[in-house]
Amino acid sequence: MALVTSSLTTSSVTNATSSSPQRASCSIAYCRAVATSAGLGVPITIAGTIGYVLAGLPQQALMPPLSVGFVSLIGFALMAPISSFTAPYGARLAHALSKRRLEIAFGSFLLLACLRFLVSLLG
Repeated sequence: MALVTSSLTTSSVTNATSSSPQRASCSIAYCRAVATSAGLGVPITIAGTIGYVLAGLPQQALMPPLSVGFVSLIGFALMAPISSFTAPYGARLAHALSKRRLEIAFGSFLLLACLRFLVSLLG
C-alpha cells in the first residue's frame, strides 16, 4: 500500500513539473498550461489522500487525535479553506506576470523543492 501511495504522490508532483512546460512548448499559453496541470492534480491528490488513509489505518493507534490513517483532519480543515481562498489571488497574479517571469518563478519553485529534497537526503 505504501508503494501505491508514494507512487500516486510522486505522479502528482511529476504531473505539475512536466506537463506545464510540455504544454507551454506546444504553443499553449503558460497560464493555461499551469492551470491545466493544477486541474489534473485534483484527481491525483484525491487518490493519494485515499492511499494515505488506507496505508495509515494499521497504525491508527499511533496516530495523533483527529487523524484518519496518515491524514490529519485538523490539517485538512485548516488547509482546504485557505487554499480555496487564496487560489483566485494566485490565478490573478499568474495572469498579471509576463510569461518569462512566470517561467522563472515556476523554475525557482522547482529548484527550491529539489534543494529541500537534497538537504533532507543528506541531513
